[in-house]
Amino acid sequence: MGTDARKVVADGYPAQNVFACDLRQEFLDYGHRLYNDASTCGIHFLTANAFDIPYPPPSDGPTVTDLTSTNVTDVSQLRGQVTHLYAGLFFHLFEEAVQYDLALRLGTLMKRESGSVLYGRQMGAEEPRDVEGTGMFAHNPESWTRMWKKAFTELESAEFAENRVVVKAKFVVPEEKNIVKLDVELPVLYWSVQIV
Repeated sequence: MGTDARKVVADGYPAQNVFACDLRQEFLDYGHRLYNDASTCGIHFLTANAFDIPYPPPSDGPTVTDLTSTNVTDVSQLRGQVTHLYAGLFFHLFEEAVQYDLALRLGTLMKRESGSVLYGRQMGAEEPRDVEGTGMFAHNPESWTRMWKKAFTELESAEFAENRVVVKAKFVVPEEKNIVKLDVELPVLYWSVQIV
């Protein structure tokens, strides 16, 4: 629905520099109705499936340098151009191997310059594990860090992953019990992956 993207803009980030994606157009439409901003919102909304971002990326794939809504029609065109990417309450929806695949795909979008950051939050677990009966995998800070270091080793090199990728992850106990209602309690893992 674009709530997080709208919050970034409300906090002062220029709307013309914000791209937001959702899997279904109707979710974006619901957001416009909820916020009553279809004609005034300057955020560039795209309907996209993160798993459609090609990996490995084609050497001559469609990228654009003029990041305007008229030039960008597909999220894969943002390859190597994104300086801030938020993926909240998203990764934990998938099993471990699929999360790694997702890390590779989103990692291709990141600009390889100091300060570029991918960040978010998700359900986690003190010990990394499959969450029984859900098809989800819960990371802890250590396993999350290993996944991203491995992903950037594959995307760039072991040296790049070691020297230029800083992963921070920590559990935060939410004031409300469990954002996601499951039969088990899972802490919330807040994280960032930054290029330095």
